[in-house]
Amino acid sequence: MQLAGQGAPKWVVVRLEQVKEVAASAEGALAITVGPEGALAGAMMSRNSAASASTSGTPANEVYRHRGGNRQVERNSERWHLPRGVSVKDIPASDPLGDRLHAAAQQVAAKWGRHLFTRRERAAYDRMLRRGLVHRANLQERQARGRWVEAQLEKLFPSLDWRSRGVDVVGPAGQNYHYEILSGTESNFELHGRRMASTFFRMIFF
Repeated sequence: MQLAGQGAPKWVVVRLEQVKEVAASAEGALAITVGPEGALAGAMMSRNSAASASTSGTPANEVYRHRGGNRQVERNSERWHLPRGVSVKDIPASDPLGDRLHAAAQQVAAKWGRHLFTRRERAAYDRMLRRGLVHRANLQERQARGRWVEAQLEKLFPSLDWRSRGVDVVGPAGQNYHYEILSGTESNFELHGRRMASTFFRMIFF
């Protein structure tokens, strides 16, 4: 099932057999409930991408709305996750630390190669290829790449508060938002927003 023709983002694709229920609100939003096997379980997609101004005056476009009311917005090249009750006006006019993290993530990710696999990662990757599961092998590589990029960023920014649970980087004292390092695929954006629905953070993607 594809919703692009109804004004939803073009990347929203759900197999018909996964759809359990579809409901439309008076505001024109589609609430789609899919089975547990669906990659977009519990998400709500708006027919129109809402745009409103952040504190910088730059429009922030809503690109994803979760069923719980949390949403994701884009401003320039930035992507932010806003929990329910947080407005685009809460996005800071500038975020120098986030900009530095984002630039570093892009540079580090460009250096990735399979020669950087650990022995265990290489074994898992090769095992999937031998079984003919190329998509699983590619997933193994993306996960290894993500771990490697995060490890390199932690070395580059040792003074930051890095965490193994929740967000990757807790914002400095006095800052009410945090940072999450992730690969920039739509499925990954959706997953991280769903997993940390109540947290205000900037997505540092590569």
